[in-house]
Amino acid sequence: MARSARLTLGLGLCMAIIGVVPAAATAGQISGTVTAEAGGAPIAGEHVCQFERTGAVEESCTETDAEGHYSLISLPTGSYVIKFSGWKGNLPWIDEFYDNEYRSDEADAVALNWDERLTVDAQLAEGGSISGTVTDEGTGEPIAGVWACASASGGIPGRCAFSDAAGHYRLNGLRSGEYAVEFEGANRVNYLHEYYRDAESWAGSEKIVVEEPNQVTGIDAQLAPGAQILGQVTQVGTGVPVPGVFVCLQAVEGEFQDCEDTDAAGDYALRGLPAGSYLVGFNYGYVSLPDGLHAEQWWQGASSKAEATPITIAPPETRSGIDGQVAHIPYVEPPSAPPTEITAATSSPPPAPAVKPRISIRRGRVPVIHRHARVGLLCRAGTSGSCRGTVRLVIRRKLHRRGRQGRHRKAAYRTIVLGRARYSLHGGERKFVAVRLKRWALRFLRRTRHHRLRARSIVTLVGGHGAHRAIVLEGRARRRGARG
Repeated sequence: MARSARLTLGLGLCMAIIGVVPAAATAGQISGTVTAEAGGAPIAGEHVCQFERTGAVEESCTETDAEGHYSLISLPTGSYVIKFSGWKGNLPWIDEFYDNEYRSDEADAVALNWDERLTVDAQLAEGGSISGTVTDEGTGEPIAGVWACASASGGIPGRCAFSDAAGHYRLNGLRSGEYAVEFEGANRVNYLHEYYRDAESWAGSEKIVVEEPNQVTGIDAQLAPGAQILGQVTQVGTGVPVPGVFVCLQAVEGEFQDCEDTDAAGDYALRGLPAGSYLVGFNYGYVSLPDGLHAEQWWQGASSKAEATPITIAPPETRSGIDGQVAHIPYVEPPSAPPTEITAATSSPPPAPAVKPRISIRRGRVPVIHRHARVGLLCRAGTSGSCRGTVRLVIRRKLHRRGRQGRHRKAAYRTIVLGRARYSLHGGERKFVAVRLKRWALRFLRRTRHHRLRARSIVTLVGGHGAHRAIVLEGRARRRGARG
């Protein structure tokens, strides 16, 4: 794949050369145009993200417009890696890092000063695709809303998409290679999870060979209905529906579990359940240290797991009215004003805030239970201060890289974001933040013995100093539907 790129110094430097002192600006900017490698047509809807070189963790993203243009604005001084991805819109173009690299560790870093404007263009190649139809195993009727994913080595998805009203799906932008295709209801439709040709796991599934830019068709699936549990969560005393509550389900026997957030109306749905007896708990959100892991309330008002009433259910049964009440209201991030684009530069950087809060990460292992990793945080901002930001869990996976004959093979790594969450703490407050892991990330973790894996917790802090720490993820969760 060919690519042309240009890096242009910003307005501030140009005006400094001719001796003009411009007005004030707040930060640097990276912008450019994304086009198709064949033909040069502009690509709209491409996701463009900047990563800090030090951690290769996604910081901010934007999308290209109808002309293929994008702008990443209000960036502080630093070294950045730029990624171009069609994942969000399932676009036919292959994802890559600047300049024409598959892995972030091999990407060309872009050095940006606070008063610079840089231009980075990209030309993307068309990838291969996998398509098929998803139908009901019993009726043969098409199923809309099934989440289909193509996973390469290790079970890391290449692309995912929902099936449409006719049951059709298509996974675009795939690099040449072998893929396993999996299907699940993703708590949208009530069907059991499976891989292509009724396989239960990635390892046991039939692999599909893709050669870019060719299409592979006829990868169909017939899914069996599951059981589902529905309910609503309200606030104690007022009866007002509460959005954003973690509702978790755990099998009485075996280790099946799943979780879902309540929506704006306080409703939740746990779908695609195999036959079994389950306990339902409400509010697995922020739990004060050092009390540990527990639900605020179990179904029918039980205060502990030992007192909880089990729900016995089998496909295709639907059990509604499994409601709960909570006193704690989860934090919802308020909308923030968008950053403004640079119009001019200044001769000196903007002053830093006089006082900055700090965030600390609790040492020790991080348990993974019910699809959530609990990261302990401490807000160091004084009794009148506060801390808010995001938590990300990442791992670096070593990949095989072929070297040319007679040359040393260099180790290559890929940074994988397992999950992220927002947090809000008062000054001096200690809390567990529940980081919800991505479904594919949880399956990836289950491939390690005892569900234990070394990772890194990276915490950003608005207006203050963030933190990062090496951690160990561990737990007892298994694949959905696994028996103990």
